[in-house]
Amino acid sequence: MQLNLKLSHKGLSLVCLLLALELTFVGALASLLSQAEQAAQKEAHAKDIVGTTTHIFQLLYDAGNAAADFQMHNGGAAAIAVFDTANAKLLPEFEKLRSLTEANPQYHERIERIYRKGTKGLKVLKFALGMAKEGNMAGAGYVINKTDMKRLEKDVMGDLRELMNEQEEILKDSPAKRKTHRDQVVQWLSVGVICNVMLAVTMGILFVRGITGRLSVLVENTRRLAQGEALTEAMTGTDEIAHLDQVFHDMATKLAEAQRKERALVENARDVICSLDESGNFFKVSPASVQVWGYTPDELVGKSFLHGIAAEDREHSQRCYAQIISGEIDHFENRVQKKDGSVVHVLWSAYWSSAEKSAFCVAHDITDRKLAEELLRSSERRIRAIVDSMLVGLLVLNQNGTIESINPRITQITGFTAEELEGESILKLFPESRVPDAATFVANLQQKASGHVTEVYGTNKSGNDMPLEVSLTEFHAVEGDRFLANVVDITERHEIERMKQEFVAMISHDLRTPLTSVQGFLELLSDSVYGELTEQGVQRSAMAERNVSRLLRLINDLLEVTKLEAGKLDLHLVETRLEEIVERSVEAVRVFAEKHTVSLDAPAAKIQLVADGDLVERVLVNLLSNAIKFSPPQSMVKVLVEETPQWVEVKVQDNGRGIPASHIDAVFERFKQVEVNDAKKKGGTGLGLAICKAIIEQHGGNIGVVSEEGKGSTFWFRLPRTRTEQKTTPALADSRA
Repeated sequence: MQLNLKLSHKGLSLVCLLLALELTFVGALASLLSQAEQAAQKEAHAKDIVGTTTHIFQLLYDAGNAAADFQMHNGGAAAIAVFDTANAKLLPEFEKLRSLTEANPQYHERIERIYRKGTKGLKVLKFALGMAKEGNMAGAGYVINKTDMKRLEKDVMGDLRELMNEQEEILKDSPAKRKTHRDQVVQWLSVGVICNVMLAVTMGILFVRGITGRLSVLVENTRRLAQGEALTEAMTGTDEIAHLDQVFHDMATKLAEAQRKERALVENARDVICSLDESGNFFKVSPASVQVWGYTPDELVGKSFLHGIAAEDREHSQRCYAQIISGEIDHFENRVQKKDGSVVHVLWSAYWSSAEKSAFCVAHDITDRKLAEELLRSSERRIRAIVDSMLVGLLVLNQNGTIESINPRITQITGFTAEELEGESILKLFPESRVPDAATFVANLQQKASGHVTEVYGTNKSGNDMPLEVSLTEFHAVEGDRFLANVVDITERHEIERMKQEFVAMISHDLRTPLTSVQGFLELLSDSVYGELTEQGVQRSAMAERNVSRLLRLINDLLEVTKLEAGKLDLHLVETRLEEIVERSVEAVRVFAEKHTVSLDAPAAKIQLVADGDLVERVLVNLLSNAIKFSPPQSMVKVLVEETPQWVEVKVQDNGRGIPASHIDAVFERFKQVEVNDAKKKGGTGLGLAICKAIIEQHGGNIGVVSEEGKGSTFWFRLPRTRTEQKTTPALADSRA
């Protein structure tokens, strides 16, 4: 069974095997050395025992001779001195012999026996010697004979001699054992070295052969990959080389796939992908050259890229290619003449490879972009011409109120040139005394003029005020959000309006006096003051009186509208109960509603507000009359009231025919009717809603209508609950706020 091991595991296994062999070898040597050391220790021990035993023999012999000499010569100091010396040394020697044989029970027991007999004999000799010193020689001899010193000496000497003989045998065998141990160590060393060398060489050869052989396969695969040849079969196993070979095969597969994709991209790319040498000659071109330039790759390879460049662009293109090689630029544009003679604009993106001495280029057809750029420039010129010729002044402002650009009409209106206004604050055209700062002015203007028109007063270069009509549109530019202000000088319009108001006032005044006289005459005529009239005369007189009354109402309404628009109508603003205004208005139109069989529904609105009650009542009566007039029979007109902390809103809701969407913005204009014959059928002068609008706006409120044709209408007006500054001319007052 093959073991799938990594190179690190194989190397570790080799090291472990060699280490195990070394440890075994070292263990055997250690065992042999231990045995040799034990033999040496045993030899030294035997030498110590032999030496000690020999010394004891000598001391015993000296002690015995001293005792015998003392007995034979009947005393003597020299014998006593020899005996005492031997006796003093024997006990330590016996103790030393006991300690040397303490680890060997057999020897120890024998030494103990020798020790007991030896000490006993010494004691007896010492005792006998003492008796002899006192002159009791007979007693001393008796003690010695009784103890049987000869037998005791024989036993001790015999045991000591036996012990010495045994130790001498040990000493005799020791050199042979030392030689045996040395021979064994030499043998083990030789065998271990040979085995280690053989094993290391064998495993090294196997390990290296397994690595170098497979590395050569990797080298061969590298060569094949470079030559584009098929790789050898992938290696098996789990070690690093096998893994590297598998990764190499995967890499080769992915490279082949990438090459296939690259070829597919190059062959299917709409741009021309090509390679140029240092001289600018094609040596590789993608098939897209047929669609882009009309030339096949074979027609281009070997030719200079300048061959197809338009003649007027060749010098520039050659200079740009030199800059590509030097690394100064990485793209350039020129015109290429196609095979059919037409010209296309081309963007060349190139990278110069110093290692390969070639440039890798992508040629992109930008003819459409160039055409679009030209069209854009032409469009910009047209738009600029239109903007410059507009009769409406245009200002481009940023969020901070700085003027970024103007059109010539602004110069005609204000007298300021573009150099004098661009980069300046908008407050240069609108005096600072009327607004705190430019940003606030732009914010207020955006609120009032965004999506519709408002009137403001500006200042021209001469310092004179002038009325302007301004509308504001916010747009997003590359630099951020910007505002486009449309400015129209309405000085002439104001002058015409003033003249018109004066004319209307004059005509109305000059007409009202004679018409009043005519109305009075017709009333007297109807009352038969000038005699009885025929039936036809009565009818004609009544018709004339109605026409005169209608004409007077029209003149009065015109005068009132003129006063309202001129700001000459005085408002009496006081604390007013809305409930009373609603009640009076409903009662004022109740008979008119009953005549048209229309019911009224009004809430009890207990709300306080500051207003001119009579004028507000007039507005509500007008709205109720119109609602009743255009409501179908048996329907209901409702008055609804809503309030907030700042506003009170009154709504008049009917179920009439409604107002078309195209007429909603015009119903509050003078003399405007939804249908042409409404004045004849329903009555009215067409000024009622215009008067209502003027009254409500002078109160600082708003008025409007919500309607859908065929589903009725809801007219509403909103008034502030607290006192507001009375406005002079509504539109201009709004702009000055």
